[in-house]
Amino acid sequence: MSSEANNKLHRPIYLGLEPMLREIFLEQRRTPGTLKHAFSQNRKWGGRDRKIAAEIIYECVRWWRRLHFSNFSEWTDAYLHSQTAQKHLPENYLIANLHLQLCRMDLDTGDLLDRSEYESALQRFNAAEDFAPAVIESTSDVFFSIGERELAVDWSETLKALNEAAPVFLRVNSLKASSVEEVKKALHDEGIETETVDDVEMGLKLNQRQNVFATETYKKGLFEMQDAASQQVAPLLAPQPGERVIDACAGAGGKTLHISALMKNKGQLIALDITDWKLEELQKRAARAGCDNVETRRIESTKTIKRLHDSADAVLLDVPCTGSGTIRRYADAKWKIDEEELQQLIHAQREILDRYSKMVKPGGRLVYSTCSVFPSENQKQIAWALEGPMKGWSQVSEYINLPQKTGFDGFYAVLLKRPESA
Repeated sequence: MSSEANNKLHRPIYLGLEPMLREIFLEQRRTPGTLKHAFSQNRKWGGRDRKIAAEIIYECVRWWRRLHFSNFSEWTDAYLHSQTAQKHLPENYLIANLHLQLCRMDLDTGDLLDRSEYESALQRFNAAEDFAPAVIESTSDVFFSIGERELAVDWSETLKALNEAAPVFLRVNSLKASSVEEVKKALHDEGIETETVDDVEMGLKLNQRQNVFATETYKKGLFEMQDAASQQVAPLLAPQPGERVIDACAGAGGKTLHISALMKNKGQLIALDITDWKLEELQKRAARAGCDNVETRRIESTKTIKRLHDSADAVLLDVPCTGSGTIRRYADAKWKIDEEELQQLIHAQREILDRYSKMVKPGGRLVYSTCSVFPSENQKQIAWALEGPMKGWSQVSEYINLPQKTGFDGFYAVLLKRPESA
């Protein structure tokens, strides 16, 4: 936003910001969906204005508690959960927190706000000397306490890293591209600069955020958008051409497509999920990527899993989790994670480990993965499984990533092997 034209916040965009914050914080909607809805309702907003609006909203969501505390010197987690409590908030708190964030950004706001009204609040935000750690890093009290309990001395640095804006990583599709350099050059020719990523064989990182989905390189299926940590999971499973592999929590299929590429399109790759629209999206992505060995199946009942017992050479369980490792991308998650949700997810993860591991045939492999940094969803779940329903299995290798160590998302994956005989 260096030029004057690119630095101006236009009034129609400004007027659309407060309603989006209202949806996120009063109606408990997710930030990506809120932005998508707003953009669909305001089709005259250009690409530049949409980019500015998204940046403002994401920064507001990321720093919401610190913004609020700088303006009003008070906070309670009930503001995030209770409509009753929200009614006791200052009437203008949404717009006040928005204005303070706008004062923090290098934008020309013209007469849209009186910056002098926010000078003292901006000083408090920037100094934050007397703020509690949960205020400084802008989290709910309950999320901060969960992180302290889970990560102890690593929590402070992890949380700082989770508050940084995430870079964009791409995975080169080896089914259609002969090398990473081929895709790097193709994107360069379309005006998009990337760099290779150390220790990520097929990875590229954007030098700056741009709409890569509009490129011919993307439309031809030469790459997928996928965080560098997520790109470590499929190689850990080591799927081989000709095997039967099951991605049992496939979602929209980012890891499914990576598995297909490693299988060189040979063998059977079954993608399971409980949601039809995710599997439909996976089918579209597979067609674009040239993944011909992918078969999608919806999990309709326990029978879907039972029919696959003892049949797979390898199974991936990328289980539902808190997403605590991806908060730099989905900042609103830190306002929604609480003890109740964590315990529900732990229970669901154990159920999946118990039931879905039975699809692995004797001597086969299983990878359990999450995009969480919490050991209760990761190492402790594997310890539970190996002492319980998966007794006799062995742990082969493990991938643990905290975002401050690599700049990738927080992630966990472990490779387990079923014994040759019961």
